[in-house]
Amino acid sequence: MKNKIKISSGKYKEFYFAVACCDNNLISSSLGRYSKEEALKDLNEFVDEKYPSYIKLDNEEDSKNSPELIKKIGKYYYGENSKNKELKFNEKENFDIKVLKEVSKIPYGEFRTYKEIGDRIGTKGYRAVGNALNKNPLPLFIPCHRVIKSDMSIGGFRGGLEMKKELLKREGIQFKGNKVIKNKK
Repeated sequence: MKNKIKISSGKYKEFYFAVACCDNNLISSSLGRYSKEEALKDLNEFVDEKYPSYIKLDNEEDSKNSPELIKKIGKYYYGENSKNKELKFNEKENFDIKVLKEVSKIPYGEFRTYKEIGDRIGTKGYRAVGNALNKNPLPLFIPCHRVIKSDMSIGGFRGGLEMKKELLKREGIQFKGNKVIKNKK
């Protein structure tokens, strides 16, 4: 029997968020988007790539946990609940999981470089760190937007560079042009 993923969405303040759950566990979320359709598109593209053999169910009507989950994600997005979450990874530990675990430790309002993350997990494959972050299923809870290039430019981001810059600014990180100039700490 194929695994089933329940997809739902909701609005918190001005943004819509979409979530994907499997066996009552959050497995992926979208970034904040201005429309429900954009949030669902963002999430579905990721889920289709990561879980191609799973059956997706539209769970908008019967989800009891979705509004609370959307609220938690929205609060995290707005910095209202910025404490790093304790995350459990159901997948076997591999390079990508090591990267995601290390990035999940970056405090709100701080950043690290791809090189620093690589050094902390014992690799010089800094581009591989970026590739692992591109597969991040929970882009707010595993704050990949807090990882930048060694030259202090912001690097890539699944949600686009403007969104990455906006998320960093919300956390108090300062810029000069497209370069980070100051860590909050």
